[in-house]
Amino acid sequence: MTSDPRADLTATIQQLRLFDTPTVLNVIELFDVRPHHHGYLNGSVRALFPELPPMVGFAFTATYTATSPGEGITLGEMIEAFPTVPEPRVIVYQSLESPPAAAIFGDISCAFFKKLGCAGLVTDGAGRDLALIRTMAFPCFASSVIASHGYARATAVNLPVSVGGQEIRPGDLLHGDANGVAVIPHDVALEVARACGPMQRAEAALLRKVNAPSATMVDISRAHREFLADVAEVRRTIGRHA
Repeated sequence: MTSDPRADLTATIQQLRLFDTPTVLNVIELFDVRPHHHGYLNGSVRALFPELPPMVGFAFTATYTATSPGEGITLGEMIEAFPTVPEPRVIVYQSLESPPAAAIFGDISCAFFKKLGCAGLVTDGAGRDLALIRTMAFPCFASSVIASHGYARATAVNLPVSVGGQEIRPGDLLHGDANGVAVIPHDVALEVARACGPMQRAEAALLRKVNAPSATMVDISRAHREFLADVAEVRRTIGRHA
């Protein structure tokens, strides 16, 4: 019997939501599918609501400008283009000004996005209306907060963008929390989701041993060697499932 790809995708996303972004990145490193200093946004883009649980979804990309009036892509037109990217979607805006001149999102656009099932929003630009958005529990990641929207308008959608030093393409699988935002390669997403639990348990076991009241320097050194062996076993498990 063949599995349902849609069911597998839903299960993968649900499982990835159980883990923080550093754990996800630690596991991705085990696959050696990219340099370990690639695949995540730099510190210029931060979680505006770090108390929220992890965000997982597929990138719906756009660029925006805010310094001059002109024609743009309306919020309605953006929404009409949503079906080009699987659900759940993460809105990703690249600011064409650096530093950003005005906010590209606020409570109204976030209310639209959440109503339509989006998982969150990421931008190297700015947002506003934080108190109102916080009540929606809608994850937002941005470089800054600016009170005005200026002439903010989307200029293009569904194109590769560069946000926080990371290229993001339409449909890329994103994972974000208080620590930042990562891109999960599609071809290893299922295995990453499976391996996060064992990786998290290995880290928890290490910390239990280190934090034991009677732990000595020798105990801590031994605990670290045991942790490295556990991580090696996680890597071997990945090889058997791949």
